[in-house]
Amino acid sequence: MITFEANVDVNTDGALQSYKIDDLGFWDGHHIQTHSALNTICNGVSIRTPNNNRLYGPRQCVDLIQEFKRIRERGWVRDGANYVDFYAIALKPNTQRPGKNRGEPCEKDGYYVSQVAKPIDPNKDVCDPERWVDALRIPAIVLPLDSRMQATGIRLHDLAIVRLRNSDKWVGAIVGDTNPTRIGEATVITNMRLRGLTAVPANYRATVALALPAARYFVFPGTANMISSLSNASDPEIQTKARQLFDRYHLADRADPCS
Repeated sequence: MITFEANVDVNTDGALQSYKIDDLGFWDGHHIQTHSALNTICNGVSIRTPNNNRLYGPRQCVDLIQEFKRIRERGWVRDGANYVDFYAIALKPNTQRPGKNRGEPCEKDGYYVSQVAKPIDPNKDVCDPERWVDALRIPAIVLPLDSRMQATGIRLHDLAIVRLRNSDKWVGAIVGDTNPTRIGEATVITNMRLRGLTAVPANYRATVALALPAARYFVFPGTANMISSLSNASDPEIQTKARQLFDRYHLADRADPCS
């Protein structure tokens, strides 16, 4: 078992409602906001130059959105032109071009199909949202599975538990996605349950507001096979198996994540 303490920022990737085609994000005078999308497109793509250098990222969100729209209007891929790096959005098969995540994005029901590092159901098509961990249905955490983390034996889809500090409230989860360097991030449903909420956040700022300042994480390397057939319908089994691990390791008695 690996334990650590960190904040609980909110990750929406894998949820279809993350990136809405006609609701990319806008400046409301104070923050980047959306009307109803859970996330702004600036957290799902970057803009790159023809030689693959990053031109705009999340910190240049207004400029990124403007360039994203321009590239979209021109048909996504043009030789010798800036392009969209769709690192959190699935690409239509057979549209990939040289570059980083370069091609045409999958779309469904007015949204771009958001992807994560590993399919939850690899039998589904790349453009099928059910292929990916749904951040509104599956409690999951995000870890940087770099060499140091991999040395612990942790792999994607291993079981985990997120417990509020100084509280008996906890949620069973899986390791659902990766990022380059950060710990302390979980899916929308994880934060909702830790807060005792049932209503899906109305927009991006409401999603961000679900973040929590501190929690204890318990990750169990080599436990991915404890879930018989992982899919976006697996939450009940995840909670059952997490309860078994919670009891086996006497986590109710642990006052400190490193004790």
